[in-house]
Amino acid sequence: HWSHGGKEYPVPAVADLAEREGESMALPLDALEDGFNERASDHPDDSPEFYERSEGTDLKSPLLVHHENGNLHIVDGRHRIAKAKRHGVASLPAKVVHRLPSDEELTPYMGFPSATSMGMPNSKPNPNPPSGHVQSPEKPKNLK
Repeated sequence: HWSHGGKEYPVPAVADLAEREGESMALPLDALEDGFNERASDHPDDSPEFYERSEGTDLKSPLLVHHENGNLHIVDGRHRIAKAKRHGVASLPAKVVHRLPSDEELTPYMGFPSATSMGMPNSKPNPNPPSGHVQSPEKPKNLK
């Protein structure tokens, strides 16, 4: 789950919205300020666990970003961002949404387990996603 404005959003619900309405772009990492991570983690960004997990990420997989009032909120992708910064990558593919799912759009995700409720420190792909959920978005068309 991802929290924003005091509300919890299942990441797959935001990912599905991004598939329907999201804007594909190359996100320059210098557009992100230090402290971009809003999501709590059981592993701090400088922990060996965080480093190991981030090194195993695929930098071609798009970040999931919410754009609101000129601010970028990383919904999913902080491990990829950390890896990219360590390796000097200037930008990453991203799917950007300009709104969050409505209560009606969240209904199919009611009861969707959070990573922490399942005893995991961070979210992992759901092997049985809700109907219509896309686990691996296609590479944005405007990226080389």
